[in-house]
Amino acid sequence: MGALTTGCAAVGVALGLLSSPVAQADWTPSPSAGDADFVRKVQAMGFIQGYDNLVSIAASACYYFYRGRDADEIEARIVRYTMVDPPAQGHPFLVLAVNTYCPQFADRVAP
Repeated sequence: MGALTTGCAAVGVALGLLSSPVAQADWTPSPSAGDADFVRKVQAMGFIQGYDNLVSIAASACYYFYRGRDADEIEARIVRYTMVDPPAQGHPFLVLAVNTYCPQFADRVAP
C-alpha cells in the first residue's frame, strides 16, 4: 500500500512538472517605449519612486483590475504604496496607468 501511495505521488509530481505554465499575458503589460513617457508624466505629478517601481505599480493596477478589484481600492493601494502628497494624485496615476498599460479597463476609471 505504501508503494502504491508513493507511486501515485510520484506520477502526480511528474505530471505537474510537465504541464504547461499558466499564461499571464492577459494582465501583465510588456515593457514598451511607453514606459519612459509614463514614468516622466507620473514623476511630474509628484511621484518620487524610481522608474522600475512606477512601472511595476502601474502593472499591479492592471493586475488588480484583471482580478476584478474596484478602482477605488486600487487607487488607495497606489496612494498607500507611493505615499504621494497630496493623496488625490493617486487617481491621475491610475488613469494614466490604465490608459498606458491596460486600456481595456478604461471604462472603470473616470478621467
